[in-house]
Amino acid sequence: MVSRQQGINKARKKVTRAFKIDDNLDRTIAGQAEKTGITPSSLVSQILRRYVEWGQFTGVGTNFVTIDKEVFAAFLDELSEDRIVEIARSSALVSTHNFLKFRYQRINFDTIRDFLGSLSAHSNVGEVRIMEDEDTEHSGRYEINARHSLGMKWSIFLSEYISGILSSFLEMQTTTEELSPLGCSVIAVRA
Repeated sequence: MVSRQQGINKARKKVTRAFKIDDNLDRTIAGQAEKTGITPSSLVSQILRRYVEWGQFTGVGTNFVTIDKEVFAAFLDELSEDRIVEIARSSALVSTHNFLKFRYQRINFDTIRDFLGSLSAHSNVGEVRIMEDEDTEHSGRYEINARHSLGMKWSIFLSEYISGILSSFLEMQTTTEELSPLGCSVIAVRA
């Protein structure tokens, strides 16, 4: 039997790979690594990890679109709050369901947590954090906080989207605890 710590240590084992890249690409990587204060090897590792965790599922040939933040904000401003709620709920039910099944082959709390973490880390929707209430009286209670710079309508979208995912796929009871132009907080409780 492998302990959890042994599994973590095994996952962190480093492997040396040698491959050839264009000299312009090498200069760009070295320059970017220097700017961020890491080694070129660490930067390439981060790029590969981002691709494996997210990019392969959202890149060219997928249903994802990259759009300028200002253009996206202009689209949001044109939508009514009711329409935003409608889009958030239908997105949670249809496209997110399809993505979760494709990416993880199953839908459970861990895959949803990983999905929201990946959205936070790789797609600029905002910073999403999930905290479990450790009080035994509130076991199975989670607070999901999202922080962003896209205004009140995006907060409405995120709160409805997150609530829709958790209530539809996991049958959790959700309530929006806080809503502001800078973010939202959703409380989710296992039924």
